[in-house]
Amino acid sequence: MAGNDIRDILSISRQGSVERSSKKKRTEPAKRPTGMHREVFALLGTSNDLDPPPLQKSNDKGLRHMKQLFGNRKVRSWQWKPFKNSARNDNLSLLHWKRCDDTSTDYPFAKYSVKREILKYTDEQYNGVLQQPGWTRANTDHLIDLANRFDLRFIVMQDRWDKQTHGARTVEDLKDRYYSIQYRLDKLRDSESEKPKRPLYDADHERLRKEQLEKLYSRTREEVEEEEYLIEELRKIEIRRKEREKKQQDLQRLIKAADQLTETGSSNKKKKYRLTLR
Repeated sequence: MAGNDIRDILSISRQGSVERSSKKKRTEPAKRPTGMHREVFALLGTSNDLDPPPLQKSNDKGLRHMKQLFGNRKVRSWQWKPFKNSARNDNLSLLHWKRCDDTSTDYPFAKYSVKREILKYTDEQYNGVLQQPGWTRANTDHLIDLANRFDLRFIVMQDRWDKQTHGARTVEDLKDRYYSIQYRLDKLRDSESEKPKRPLYDADHERLRKEQLEKLYSRTREEVEEEEYLIEELRKIEIRRKEREKKQQDLQRLIKAADQLTETGSSNKKKKYRLTLR
């Protein structure tokens, strides 16, 4: 055993031993530069040892590396060429950038301009099946003209309707007249079949639907809260009704089980009685 260990056991102080005081190095916090916001300075960190990460050096030579990515093909040439849109009727010519090997002359997005097939009728058809009270031939022709101009957009058609010449009309009136003409023409062309292809437009139902929708949106906050309260009460009543039905079913099940037990017990007694008589 070493002498130092014996001294430690006997609590004898060491002679000649020098107590070393370990002093921790205190790092002073970095001062925030003048003019820099506190939030920005907090992002830099509190330690002075945090150095910014070094930039990664790349040995790639920019132009050569880009050629490796895009290939060594020759760049296609483009020209500023005129074009026309077949969906327009004014023969307008515009300019855009186009590849030299592209020989098409029409605008590529003209194929998405699909127009509806608007109704057409003759004098014989109008006089035969298309007459309707409240609509003259001039009113009907004006309606078909607006349908051709605005591609059957009834909101715009009602806005551009000539009220001074043909009187005021609603969107439902225009739809009702247009689809009634369509229905009658289909019925005339498909006279062999019993039913036409398209159903008849119900203007009264559409007016009622819009009226109900207007009432729904014009409700006050108190009315909405009252309706929510009534719906919640109805839900509670429905839950209680289902619980009562479930209890009645359980009770009927117990009654049936008790009846079956009594029937089996009475049949067993009758068998025992017969055996005793024998």
